[in-house]
Amino acid sequence: MRHRCVAVLAAGALLALPLAVYQRWRPVRQAAARKAFLTDASHQLRGPLQALRLRLENLEPHLADEGLPGLEHVLSEADRMSRILSALLTMARSEGRHVPARPFDALAVVRERAAAWRPEAEARQVTLEVAGEPVVAAAVPGALDQILDVFLDNALALAPPRSRVRLAVRADSRHVRVSCRDEGPGMSAAERRHACERFWRGSDAAPGEGSGLGLAIASSLARANNGRLTLDAAPGGGLEATVRLRVRARGHR
Repeated sequence: MRHRCVAVLAAGALLALPLAVYQRWRPVRQAAARKAFLTDASHQLRGPLQALRLRLENLEPHLADEGLPGLEHVLSEADRMSRILSALLTMARSEGRHVPARPFDALAVVRERAAAWRPEAEARQVTLEVAGEPVVAAAVPGALDQILDVFLDNALALAPPRSRVRLAVRADSRHVRVSCRDEGPGMSAAERRHACERFWRGSDAAPGEGSGLGLAIASSLARANNGRLTLDAAPGGGLEATVRLRVRARGHR
């Protein structure tokens, strides 16, 4: 009983951490102070969280069989907290940075990220497709890579077996649009309006699933590159996530 109480209390502490971080972050108005807080909080919470997870794992031999599902739930929440802390650190690093944009082949980046995620797609029995023509965009190095990782992580988590996830690159004279379309359950119009808010999670999200920061970070990266992230209902069902970036300016090498 004592060990079960410890596990329950630990679960409560883990669940309270994101709220505590968010509540302290909200009143901070200055970008530099907000960035410093997010960086410090992420670093300072990581050590205690790892220690707590180790202690929880050490409880397993002392728990009765009926207590093991509860322990697995707590460990799942610990893993989710680790993802949240990593996301907070990424967000802090992306805010207030003045890194010059560089030209790159958007289709090449899309193909590279698709290749990296294809084993995960195959494990989920999802076909991952890429379409488009080579086009030179301008953005901070690595920005599109991180945005695509968020898109693909979400799409593959929701895509049903034997469905397809399509990555496409389109361009006009001013913008490059990179989209990720899945055949999952999609989002309502209300959900799409809030999905890029920090710590937002869908009402049907399973415990320990996601950090609620992926799309917020992707949207922040898009804005930092004079771009925009949009979420739309995909024709025939599913979700289409699109990031719009600038094409390379003439004379830019």
